[in-house]
Amino acid sequence: MEKLQKLVKTTVTVVRDGKEVEVPLEEIVPGDVVVLAAGSLIPADLRIISAKDFFVTQSALTGESMPVEKNADPNQPAGRASFEYSNACFMGSNVLSGAARGVVS
Repeated sequence: MEKLQKLVKTTVTVVRDGKEVEVPLEEIVPGDVVVLAAGSLIPADLRIISAKDFFVTQSALTGESMPVEKNADPNQPAGRASFEYSNACFMGSNVLSGAARGVVS
């Protein structure tokens, strides 16, 4: 199993020095801008800075089976749980559709 895991490398597309580059999952750091698209696994907790028709599934976190739309709106109502923010995505969630960019927290 360990040998097989060494063969499989998970990469993430990030923007560094103004260019999109793929880096190993372990090399992302706070402040990186992550590029997300349908089928992506969200690699870290992040805040959405741009999005188009962006839906994620958070069922592992919330138990909710329906996809949730996320957007880049910085104005979030007070008194909500962090997973309810429309501009927050959390590690382990899956992108169902659309595209977005988010900053790693």
